[in-house]
Amino acid sequence: MTIAEALPKTERLALKTIFDARKVLRNARDELQRSNTMRWKFLTALGVIMVLGSTVSGSATYAATSVVWLGGPKGGGWFAMAEGLAKLINSENPDLALSVEPGGGKDNPDSVEKGKGQIAMSIDFLVAAARNGKAPYTEASPKLNTLGVGWSPLPFHLLAAKDKTGDLRKAITGKGFRIALPQKDTSDELTFTRVMEFYGTSYAKIAENGGSVIHGDYNQIVSAIKDGSADYLFGATTKPAAIITEVGEGPRPIVLESMPVDLMDFLQTTYGYGRGKIEAKTYPKLQSQDVTTTFMETVFIISSDVSDDVAYKVTKTLIASRAKLPAINASMSDYNPGTAWKNLPVPLHPGAERAYRELGFMK
Repeated sequence: MTIAEALPKTERLALKTIFDARKVLRNARDELQRSNTMRWKFLTALGVIMVLGSTVSGSATYAATSVVWLGGPKGGGWFAMAEGLAKLINSENPDLALSVEPGGGKDNPDSVEKGKGQIAMSIDFLVAAARNGKAPYTEASPKLNTLGVGWSPLPFHLLAAKDKTGDLRKAITGKGFRIALPQKDTSDELTFTRVMEFYGTSYAKIAENGGSVIHGDYNQIVSAIKDGSADYLFGATTKPAAIITEVGEGPRPIVLESMPVDLMDFLQTTYGYGRGKIEAKTYPKLQSQDVTTTFMETVFIISSDVSDDVAYKVTKTLIASRAKLPAINASMSDYNPGTAWKNLPVPLHPGAERAYRELGFMK
């Protein structure tokens, strides 16, 4: 195969045009001194060569900077949010090529540290623990920087089949407890292990009591509670989340429940979780009143290996386009660039700092 044959179709056509223009040049050269018309042809052909030549050579050498953004499990709020943000950033920055891969709040900091992704979602207290090598992490992650905080509060959703609602302690320690959870690399699953810690149970004890735990992405765990393979679903996602709304569309009666107060107190005082409410209007088919639950805070982390220029462009686009963020996910409606750079779990990336300062939000 020749070099020309290896080029994309559009570039082959441009190359052919250059060759044709060169023929005109050769034919015109002999008569250049005698004919004003041929002089015009010569200059025109020269212009075509210069323009198309730069186009072909530029397209052959130009390549947008690739950036992998790690979201959450497929089907969940984080994954959909990351896809929307990547699309927005790519549209505003032709020299960037962001792509989205599934991930989880627990594993994403380690994945960014090891270069498996450059940007990712995670949780504030997990990011701080990862950078310092504290539990649940065994090694420090010094490359972790952030683009800011306050992007999206994440409430835990505790769903139960209507005939299974009531005392969570009794259910989780009793016979035949069946629950669906996100994968084991997620902050959701880590939190459930802490729930089991509070109630004095474990995966092994649940199995001994004839129960079962289904791990999967959000599409899989939602299907499990809808089809009766599980009686409970526990996971943190954006508010509202389309995948949670879908639960209420099935024939099985399912309820969104408040988390027990003593459990929320334990998670808050022991591990630093927040708490808040899911308003009654959020999921009309799953709740008739406000639901009180444990919350986590979304942090956008970025590797310090990412250039200042890339971090600047990403952050600037997010700040400048903040009016568009709620259309990607309503949970981002409260993002405030005036406070997003304060009280951070890890250092602000220098490129992100430049964006906050240039746009007047950081003095």
